[in-house]
Amino acid sequence: MTDAGHSMRFAALFRREGACALAFALAYALNAPQVLAAGEPEGATMARTSKMAVADVRWMQKVARFGVLEVEAGRLAQAQATQDEVRSFGKTMVEHFGQVSDELHALADSKGVLLPDKPDRAHARLLRKLAAVPAARFDKLYMASAGTKDHIDLARLLEDGLAKLKDAELKEFAAKTLPMIKRHFEMARDIRMVAAPPPKP
Repeated sequence: MTDAGHSMRFAALFRREGACALAFALAYALNAPQVLAAGEPEGATMARTSKMAVADVRWMQKVARFGVLEVEAGRLAQAQATQDEVRSFGKTMVEHFGQVSDELHALADSKGVLLPDKPDRAHARLLRKLAAVPAARFDKLYMASAGTKDHIDLARLLEDGLAKLKDAELKEFAAKTLPMIKRHFEMARDIRMVAAPPPKP
């Protein structure tokens, strides 16, 4: 075969391989998960086949991050709190938010949504602060942040979900979870902060 013939065969093969590569790339793009929070490694993703509204997915993402924060902060409270009441509160948060997170993740799985397993940046900073704060200041900081403020914020998020969510199952989840969050807030409010005991000699 002449050089010209070889060149023509190569050009045809190149066009055919290029078309196959393009078809593969297109198929992958159509079926790959859709990243909802670009640039955030902990962001939620949603499969292209999911029929969830993007706003509903973002709501699930925010609730999931609160859950991660409360479980991790509760574990710190069990290990570092000086008051029995605060340690007990932390234990309750680990148990309750562990159950809530399991329920939310199961709901997300059924809808083709992958939720974050890390807190957002602000809550990650709070966890680092709680881990490093002196024992004498831990109880007050924990109860003021994860105990009261974050429960207020989460209650507002759940109430917002009840008003705006499109997915009926998510609304049911919000309605079921909200009373528990309000009870947690009342528990936190009723815990009286006392001075930490002096270190043992």
